[in-house]
Amino acid sequence: MPSGGRIPLDHGRRDQLAEDLNAAPVWVFNAGISHHDEINTTDIALDGIEFARGPTTSRWGRVRAGLGHPRPFDLRMVAIGNENCGFYNYRGNYLKFHDAIKRYYPDMKIISNCDATFAPLDHPADLFDFHIYSTSKDLFSKYNKFDSLNRTGAKAFVSEYAVWKEDAAAGSFLSALGEAESSGATYLNSKLEAPSSVLASTIVVNFDNSSVSLDITINGLGSNEKFSGITKTFLASSNVRDENSFDHPKKIVLQQSPLENAGSNMKVTFPPNSITSFDLPK
Repeated sequence: MPSGGRIPLDHGRRDQLAEDLNAAPVWVFNAGISHHDEINTTDIALDGIEFARGPTTSRWGRVRAGLGHPRPFDLRMVAIGNENCGFYNYRGNYLKFHDAIKRYYPDMKIISNCDATFAPLDHPADLFDFHIYSTSKDLFSKYNKFDSLNRTGAKAFVSEYAVWKEDAAAGSFLSALGEAESSGATYLNSKLEAPSSVLASTIVVNFDNSSVSLDITINGLGSNEKFSGITKTFLASSNVRDENSFDHPKKIVLQQSPLENAGSNMKVTFPPNSITSFDLPK
């Protein structure tokens, strides 16, 4: 194994792994810059995309077929650089990559490193990369981060977010609370269409040291009979610094109980420092 414990992942292994997992790969490639140097790597990026998507008559599509995968891989998104916004020449290089990729692959979604939540992008992009590492309280407070985002411009690609440092420790419940609220708010702002057979899930994060009771109204589901038998599943701990470990793997475990007063109008109590979900019939 190479130093640092990292296993090299080449184009073929990366795309094959994504296919085996039934996942969509996102290729993040070097934008041709470092902290001190700059080179033109546009052709390398185009070669990599051709390996994934090119026909078997193309140079790199033929290589892919020779490795046992004549069918193109499902590569739909690429990111130009990683955390390079603000670097000298990033914008100029980005535009070269963007224009070259769109010329040959107009359907490819391109991700910019620049955060459009701070200022509108000054370059074309389908998505912008959003990274955040912070305290649990700060991450929780950003539940409305994307509420006012321009819906007609580049969409947020939330690829890295985590509670870190003292709050995270070795995996504290406090970090889970902060991250749960952040991911929940991101989901609410996404435009996802689920099949009609999928239940609508409601998630509530109580970041307070006291129980909270909420009056909840559900519209469009008809009679209260549809709510019969619904349960709520929750994680809670009397100490937010608790962590599960090999020695104590069940300090924090999922608990389940009937959803009290289940109906189109209901009052639900959420334990202190808890993450609660319940599924509603569609």
